[in-house]
This record gives sequence, C-alpha cells and structure tokens, in this order.
Amino acid sequence: MTVIQTGRPAQGSRTGRVWEIADAMFAEQGAMPSGRAVVDAYLAEDPGRNEGTGFTQYSHWKRARLSGPPGPAAAVASRQRVTVGGDGQIVLPAAMVAAIGLRPGEAAIVSLGDDLTVEPAARALARAREIVRRFDRGTGSPVDELLAERRTEAARE
Repeated sequence: MTVIQTGRPAQGSRTGRVWEIADAMFAEQGAMPSGRAVVDAYLAEDPGRNEGTGFTQYSHWKRARLSGPPGPAAAVASRQRVTVGGDGQIVLPAAMVAAIGLRPGEAAIVSLGDDLTVEPAARALARAREIVRRFDRGTGSPVDELLAERRTEAARE
C-alpha cells in the first residue's frame, strides 16, 4: 500500500516535529535549512527516531515551502474581516497568526508600505543579517571599515 501525504502532518506528531524544526530553522536563518541539519536536530531530541522518516518529512516540508504559502496558510483565507478596537488595536484571527508562523508572546515586525505586512521578528532579523552578510568583506567590523573610509574621504577633501 502506498501512502501519499497531503498537507502538513498533525502538530506534535513525530512527523510533524520534523516540520516544526524545519520551520524554526527557516525562521531563525531566513533561508532554507539543509536536510542534514533538520534531521540531526530531530534525532538529537530522541536518538531512537528513524533518520529516514526525518529525511522524508524534510523533503515534504521543503516541497510545500517551495510550492506555496508556508504551513497552514494554504487553508487560511488570505482576506478576512477584522475589527479595530477602541484603542486602535487589531486582533488577527488565530489561523492567520499560525499561518504567519507566530506563537503567543513572540515579537513580530509590522511594516506599512503599499500593504500591511506582519512577520516574526526572528525571520526579519535573519533576513537583515543575510543582507549584511552579503556586504561583509571579512576584514573586520563593518563600522570600523565605514569610519576608515569616511576618514580617507575627509582627508582627500
């Protein structure tokens, strides 16, 4: 008998735990974690777990991540009516909060441009670190490098 997995496994299940680890690593790093890193973290929690299950679930997670909205977002309406409270606060539906990847008490970054966006602060920080990493010349502190460049420019003037 062949079993075809459709959607995310149940939260708290062994297979779901692989997805939770992968989600956490993705949020922390702001990039796709390696299968080996996810499976190693999965096995570290309980060495009796099956490595093959870890890699299979990582593969399903990665396919779901690359093919569309993360996790349960596919089952959540992308537009829902909310009410602004008297103090100006907006309460998001729990399904949307879960789809964004936020947990109770976790910090979020809200940005207002053409649209209002909400993302976990850890994910925003990981993206910022990746941007900084691209410009790092590996020669020391970027602040010291900038100050040295400014001093050189000032000396030329």
